[in-house]
Amino acid sequence: MPHPSCVRLRLEPLEVRENPTGGIVESFDQTQPPSLPGGWDQKSSDGTDVFATAAAVGVDGSIGAVSSAASRTSGLAWSGTSEPADTGVAATVMLDSLVPSFVFARGSNLGTANASYVAATITRGITLSVSEVVDGTPKVLGSIASPPTAYFSGQWAEVSLIPTGNSVAVQVIRQDTRQYLNAQGTWQAAVANALRCWS
Repeated sequence: MPHPSCVRLRLEPLEVRENPTGGIVESFDQTQPPSLPGGWDQKSSDGTDVFATAAAVGVDGSIGAVSSAASRTSGLAWSGTSEPADTGVAATVMLDSLVPSFVFARGSNLGTANASYVAATITRGITLSVSEVVDGTPKVLGSIASPPTAYFSGQWAEVSLIPTGNSVAVQVIRQDTRQYLNAQGTWQAAVANALRCWS
């Protein structure tokens, strides 16, 4: 049986700076499980609904989103609200699985086989990559992996994806220590981008 992935999602119009804060937060706290918030949609590779909300699975026991997808099923869930192209997104993700989780921005045609978006994909460990998907075809723009000495698992991390023009930056902040993942895959107190890529 697949292990459910838990995330707390939020949509953030981010300023162009090294330490993004504020923005519009899409919380699941007012959502009646197992429904997704109003205006959200989802799509999976096998046509099933794989995302739902559940009580006490989010950060600090809040309502969170979970995935019940089988190991060979991929899926997307998104808010239908249109945002400017340089709107950043962030999700607080429980990194306790090798099943990848990702946040994405600049989505179009999401309910079709010709979806386009830019995404940051993360698993426990940590492994992190940035991909650009154009008309359903993915291209990896960059990736890093933490060394064994910086192995990170079983904790929450906030993953922010910040697109600006033809570049995209990714920040990862572990929630237990508020440290940032750097380009070497290790943790530091100073603000850092884990990845910055260009399309």
